[in-house]
Amino acid sequence: MHQQRALETSERRFLEVFRKSSDAILLLSNSRIADCNDAAVRFFGGQSRTDLLNRHPAELSPPLQPDGVPSLRKAEEKIAEALEKGSSRFEWYHERASGEAFWTS
Repeated sequence: MHQQRALETSERRFLEVFRKSSDAILLLSNSRIADCNDAAVRFFGGQSRTDLLNRHPAELSPPLQPDGVPSLRKAEEKIAEALEKGSSRFEWYHERASGEAFWTS
Protein backbone atom coordinates (compact mmCIF):
# COMPACT_ATOMS: atom_id res chain seq x y z
CA MET A 1 0.00 0.00 0.00
CA HIS A 2 2.83 2.43 0.88
CA GLN A 3 4.61 1.69 -2.41
CA GLN A 4 1.45 2.38 -4.37
CA ARG A 5 0.98 5.77 -2.67
CA ALA A 6 4.63 6.64 -3.24
CA LEU A 7 4.28 5.76 -6.93
CA GLU A 8 1.11 7.87 -7.26
CA THR A 9 2.81 10.81 -5.53
CA SER A 10 5.81 10.50 -7.85
CA GLU A 11 3.57 10.38 -10.91
CA ARG A 12 1.63 13.48 -9.79
CA ARG A 13 4.92 15.36 -9.30
CA PHE A 14 6.18 14.33 -12.72
CA LEU A 15 2.94 15.44 -14.38
CA GLU A 16 3.02 18.78 -12.58
CA VAL A 17 6.60 19.48 -13.69
CA PHE A 18 5.82 18.24 -17.22
CA ARG A 19 2.68 20.35 -17.61
CA LYS A 20 4.02 23.53 -15.97
CA SER A 21 7.51 23.57 -17.49
CA SER A 22 8.32 26.57 -19.65
CA ASP A 23 10.51 24.25 -21.76
CA ALA A 24 8.88 22.49 -24.69
CA ILE A 25 8.67 18.78 -23.86
CA LEU A 26 7.64 16.01 -26.26
CA LEU A 27 7.21 12.43 -25.06
CA LEU A 28 7.65 9.80 -27.77
CA SER A 29 6.28 6.30 -28.13
CA ASN A 30 7.17 4.24 -31.20
CA SER A 31 8.71 7.36 -32.79
CA ARG A 32 5.43 9.27 -32.49
CA ILE A 33 4.52 12.12 -30.15
CA ALA A 34 2.52 10.45 -27.37
CA ASP A 35 2.20 13.56 -25.20
CA CYS A 36 3.43 17.12 -25.03
CA ASN A 37 3.12 20.05 -22.72
CA ASP A 38 1.54 23.43 -23.42
CA ALA A 39 4.99 24.99 -23.89
CA ALA A 40 5.57 22.62 -26.84
CA VAL A 41 2.24 23.62 -28.38
CA ARG A 42 3.19 27.31 -28.14
CA PHE A 43 6.75 26.60 -29.33
CA PHE A 44 5.57 24.94 -32.53
CA GLY A 45 2.70 27.37 -33.09
CA GLY A 46 -0.10 24.89 -32.58
CA GLN A 47 -3.56 25.60 -31.26
CA SER A 48 -3.78 22.60 -28.93
CA ARG A 49 -1.98 19.41 -27.93
CA THR A 50 -3.92 17.49 -30.58
CA ASP A 51 -2.00 19.45 -33.24
CA LEU A 52 1.15 17.59 -32.17
CA LEU A 53 -0.08 14.22 -30.88
CA ASN A 54 0.55 11.08 -32.96
CA ARG A 55 2.88 12.94 -35.30
CA HIS A 56 6.45 11.94 -36.03
CA PRO A 57 8.94 14.60 -34.85
CA ALA A 58 10.17 14.95 -38.44
CA GLU A 59 6.74 16.31 -39.33
CA LEU A 60 7.68 19.39 -37.28
CA SER A 61 10.63 20.01 -39.60
CA PRO A 62 11.26 20.93 -43.22
CA PRO A 63 11.61 17.87 -45.49
CA LEU A 64 15.42 18.22 -45.48
CA GLN A 65 17.78 19.30 -42.75
CA PRO A 66 20.34 21.97 -43.82
CA ASP A 67 22.96 19.26 -44.45
CA GLY A 68 20.67 17.78 -47.14
CA VAL A 69 19.68 14.70 -45.12
CA PRO A 70 15.93 13.98 -45.09
CA SER A 71 14.45 15.03 -41.74
CA LEU A 72 12.65 11.69 -41.35
CA ARG A 73 15.86 9.67 -41.75
CA LYS A 74 17.88 11.95 -39.51
CA ALA A 75 15.15 12.00 -36.83
CA GLU A 76 15.04 8.19 -36.78
CA GLU A 77 18.83 8.15 -36.33
CA LYS A 78 18.63 10.63 -33.44
CA ILE A 79 15.79 8.71 -31.78
CA ALA A 80 17.75 5.44 -32.07
CA GLU A 81 20.84 7.14 -30.62
CA ALA A 82 18.87 8.50 -27.66
CA LEU A 83 17.33 5.09 -26.97
CA GLU A 84 20.73 3.40 -27.15
CA LYS A 85 22.62 5.92 -25.01
CA GLY A 86 19.78 7.04 -22.74
CA SER A 87 19.94 10.61 -24.05
CA SER A 88 21.20 12.62 -26.98
CA ARG A 89 21.94 16.31 -27.49
CA PHE A 90 22.02 17.79 -30.98
CA GLU A 91 20.99 20.79 -33.08
CA TRP A 92 17.83 20.48 -35.14
CA TYR A 93 16.10 22.58 -37.76
CA HIS A 94 12.36 22.77 -37.00
CA GLU A 95 9.39 24.39 -38.66
CA ARG A 96 6.46 26.08 -36.88
CA ALA A 97 2.86 25.74 -38.04
CA SER A 98 3.29 29.17 -39.69
CA GLY A 99 6.12 27.80 -41.86
CA GLU A 100 8.81 29.71 -39.95
CA ALA A 101 11.97 27.58 -39.72
CA PHE A 102 14.25 27.81 -36.69
CA TRP A 103 17.17 26.05 -34.95
CA THR A 104 17.08 24.31 -31.59
CA SER A 105 19.73 22.49 -29.61
